[in-house]
Amino acid sequence: MSNMQRLMDGWNETINDEWAIDIAPERLVFLRNKIMYSMLLSASRSYLYYIEAPLHREGALNCALAYREAANFYADDNTDFEKMAVAISNKVLGSDDKTSMPERPEWISEEEWVTARHEATHDADNVLFKPRIEGFVTGAYYDTPCVFPSEFDVDNARKVTRLAMQAVLWKAEEDSKFCTRKLTKCSTTRAKIYWQQESFSAKQALVSTQTFIKQHALEWDE
Repeated sequence: MSNMQRLMDGWNETINDEWAIDIAPERLVFLRNKIMYSMLLSASRSYLYYIEAPLHREGALNCALAYREAANFYADDNTDFEKMAVAISNKVLGSDDKTSMPERPEWISEEEWVTARHEATHDADNVLFKPRIEGFVTGAYYDTPCVFPSEFDVDNARKVTRLAMQAVLWKAEEDSKFCTRKLTKCSTTRAKIYWQQESFSAKQALVSTQTFIKQHALEWDE
């Protein structure tokens, strides 16, 4: 087990022991999914950095594998890895953002533009990045590189965890707002009781997430 894997395992244990126990089961499912997606996104970005220059970036592969393993801790029987892989590859490569495909500037020749576009979407072996990233998300096997612990490992593990918990915070905030809006629109006693319970549960998840982030210094700080 690499140093990065140990660090990510430690964060998962902390999340499970200190945060997950305070979240209602019906909310824990989709909030855990936010953690998984965020960690897989971090893993895929590190993996892309690796395959751009695999001979010189084994440390990036080591991180990618550790992040992916940490993310898979949150998978369940309903996890659709294929769907998630497509969404993540589009996000990492910018293909889900139409503004990421600019027109060729006049000062760049057509030949230079075509070459640059090709290099931006293919690895050194002339294989498209997209299917490689999707394969990585869905479990393509790689031996964990033998790399020395880095002085950046602790900070990198914290950054990945911070991104994941900030994604959870955003989802919890949206959920709480949604339940509150529903409660204000109730016209029957039965609906009022239901949305009171939902609103209380959502608010509890939000407060627990805010508390966990503050206790572990996972606020946006850079």
